[in-house]
Amino acid sequence: MESRIEESETVSSSNAETMQVPVRGEVVKIDGRILEHGLEEQFPSLELAYDIAIASFEQSQKRLDAVDGKHQSLTALCVASFVVLPTIARALDISFRSPYFVIAIVFIALAVFFSVVSLKGGTIDRLHPMRLFENWLDLPEGHFRKDAIYFAGESLDKAQSVIEWKWQLHTISIIFYFLSILFAAVWFATS
Repeated sequence: MESRIEESETVSSSNAETMQVPVRGEVVKIDGRILEHGLEEQFPSLELAYDIAIASFEQSQKRLDAVDGKHQSLTALCVASFVVLPTIARALDISFRSPYFVIAIVFIALAVFFSVVSLKGGTIDRLHPMRLFENWLDLPEGHFRKDAIYFAGESLDKAQSVIEWKWQLHTISIIFYFLSILFAAVWFATS
């Protein structure tokens, strides 16, 4: 990127070199860094906000991983129950023709279905390196950070809605699982 300095001030640095400081809104390249005059004045906490925004990506991923871990545990529990119920019933010589057994198995299947849907659906936005290459590499550092903060905010909004959706499906799965346990208990008690 080329320097755009026409009406600029001249200042002396500590090592007695003379450099030009761009007028507000102009971009200049000094010592290999692209600087924009006035962005620090307009957004004095840009550096701090950038660090927080980048950390929000990591936190969103951790929350999503936690929800997915709960779904995986519930799915494993449901599948184990699906296998154990008939085994116990066969050992106790309980009839499989009971409607309570069928209802219990249907509820277990529904719990597994909603858990799998939650695991397979809903992702959060991540900053893809190709997007950086195509859209952000030519930006001055301040604009890059400002745009990264905005993108992190959009990503966090989407992540929160995805996580909420996954929690709702998790709650539905748990309800179906407990209903299956209830009907399995009634099946054992009435047989």
